[in-house]
Amino acid sequence: MTNYAPSAEQYVPTKTFQYAPSQKEDDFAQLVAAQVPHTEALYRSRLITKDEYDKSSRSALYALAARLLSTPAVQERLDHYTELQKASLSIYRERILQERAAVAFADFALLYDPDTGRPITNPHQLPRYIRAALKEWGFDKDGVLKAKMHDKNISLKALEEMGGLYDEANRAKAPQVTVNLSSSHSLVQSAPAAHCTIDITPSPSSSIQSPLD
Repeated sequence: MTNYAPSAEQYVPTKTFQYAPSQKEDDFAQLVAAQVPHTEALYRSRLITKDEYDKSSRSALYALAARLLSTPAVQERLDHYTELQKASLSIYRERILQERAAVAFADFALLYDPDTGRPITNPHQLPRYIRAALKEWGFDKDGVLKAKMHDKNISLKALEEMGGLYDEANRAKAPQVTVNLSSSHSLVQSAPAAHCTIDITPSPSSSIQSPLD
């Protein structure tokens, strides 16, 4: 099992940039990639002051943001930071899976030295995934090492749900509703509790009265 997922930069190939934007332009590209509104990114990147932002019309701010986004230097950085954002989302999911798996599949035997059978008293000698599975670890007042693991069942259930193991069973349990478009005049037909048939065909004698008539 791996440790914490590495940073997004390690998932994205090293980028060789062709253009060199200013630091403010680079900050602007990062903010836009992070889904900050373009006009707000202008003053948050210090390209304009907050006072200029407040006094300028929306159209002028949008025009300035559009000009910046059309420059090759800003566009190049925006593409790069957008790619990093996408990678970060997958890393976040991977990290959750790693932490859940560490708890769900933890082996308490790894708390002990395989040669002596004695508890490992230095936490740095414990594997990262075993440390993640520990709820409590430390020495009591008598110098006895106490360790308590997180509940495995909770993490197993979370992994089962994230893996979609219950999807088929949940769909089978879900109530079914069938819309009948036939010429039948019955609004609701008798059916089992988990299944009902609804006829939405209007009756020939029915009419809709406008409140303005």
